[in-house]
Order: sequence, then structure tokens, then C-alpha cells
Amino acid sequence: MRDTVLKYLQHQNFDKIIEVLRDNKTFDELMKDEIFRIVFFQNFTNELFNQTELKLSYPAFLLNCHDSKDYAFKLNENDEERILMFLFEKTAEVNYAKRLPKHEPAIEIVKKDFEKLKTESEQGLIRAQKQKNFKVVEQFANNNESLIKSIFNSPQEKEFYLACKEIFTSYIILPNVSLTTIFNQNLVRNQFSKYFDFYLKSSIDFVIVEEETFIPILFIELDSKTFHNKNSSGRDNIKNELFDKLGYDLIRITKKTGKEGIKEFSELLEVIKKEKNIA
Repeated sequence: MRDTVLKYLQHQNFDKIIEVLRDNKTFDELMKDEIFRIVFFQNFTNELFNQTELKLSYPAFLLNCHDSKDYAFKLNENDEERILMFLFEKTAEVNYAKRLPKHEPAIEIVKKDFEKLKTESEQGLIRAQKQKNFKVVEQFANNNESLIKSIFNSPQEKEFYLACKEIFTSYIILPNVSLTTIFNQNLVRNQFSKYFDFYLKSSIDFVIVEEETFIPILFIELDSKTFHNKNSSGRDNIKNELFDKLGYDLIRITKKTGKEGIKEFSELLEVIKKEKNIA
């Protein structure tokens, strides 16, 4: 049997050698032969790695034999490391990386795996905390491309918002609010049906809201000095008429020079606040 197995080794017939390694009884008998032990272990891994296209399954099986109590075959320390290096370089598996504590790429993989597990653990804790008192369902998108834009449609809207925060410190400032959020839908449909379609599609640039009652106290539109065409003027007129019918004031603000900013908006809002007797 010794000569047969050594011929397998000489001809790199590793399928046959693996059959022998699977048979503990046969391999134990061979290991009693000192000549076999010396020749086999001096040449086996060298012949294995001399193959031009080494199958991943061969070194994976050898490592499995080495780790398992079910097989008599064991690797020496150098061969174990050589096989681990091969398997790690081919697969980048963290289980192989953990057994290569001196190999820099393996150390990096282990670090990344640790961070991943830490993150997953933290996310698991967060999920558990969220589900403590509520049923929370999250839908995750497959599209990684960001389609989110600013809630402000122009630089002047942002300027005006910052001015509102400065003046109306104890109020809620809501930008771009749909009319359906402010006015009762059934009321508009029943009493002002000709405006209903417009009502469904239209919004107000800014609404100032009472912090305790959540009731709107001011409705403000920012009109553009430069880009105010006939269509937008028509929409403005409909909005003006709708607010008039509903019984609420609508304040329209337009920059005179186009250079006005937060400071000028704040000064104007301070005047409006006093005029409307808003605390």
C-alpha cells in the first residue's frame, strides 16, 4: 500500500490520496511505516501546491481533516499555515483570517468583521428598543441613488425661514405647506367646488403656527421679482380669491431690488408681528 500511495503522490493523483486520507484505518497503518511518514510529509504539500490549477476543494479538505476529530490525518504547523494562506487569499473568509494573526491582510479582514458584528449588534439593540412599545415597520429602498432635495425651493425661501426663526421664536414655522393640510377638504369641496382641483394641488410658501394649539396664525407667500410670468400670476390670483372666500389673510412678499436678505426679512417680519398683535 505504501508504494501505491507514494505513486499517487508522484503522479499528483490527489483524488486517490484523499480517498486514503478518508480511511483512518488505512492511513493509521501507513503512518506506522517510517519511510512513508518521511517521504509523504516532506513532499505532499509541495506536490499539492506545484499544481498549475489547484482545486480549492483539496486544501479545504486537508484543513477540515486537520481540524476534525474524525480523521487521523493532521498537518504540521508549517503546512497548516501554508494551506490557511492559500484558502484566505482565494476566499478572504474571516474564519481563515482569524487563524493568521501575523498576516496583515488577514488582520484587516478580522477588524472589518468585528466592526460589522458590532454594528449589527448595535442595530439589533436599536430595533429591539424601537419595538418595545410600538410595532415599527421600515421599508428599505433598493435604489442607492439619492433623489432627496432641500425642502426649500429657492435661496430666498431659506433666507426667509431663518428670518422667521429669529422673529417667531415661540412658534412653529412650516415651509411649503399643502392647502389640504390647512383647510378642511369637505368644506372646500362642498362650498368652493370651483377651487377644489386647485386646492388639492396647491401649497403655501410659509405658515406660522401656534406652538400649543397648532393653529396657523399667518400665511405667507414669497413672490419672485424676476420669474413671475402670466401662468404664475393666474395661480396667484386664484389663491388670493380662495383665501378671501375662506376668510383668511394671505401676505405676499416680493423683494424690491433682489438684494434683500435675512436682515431685511427679519425687519419686515418684526413689523408684521407688531401689526398683527402677535406676542
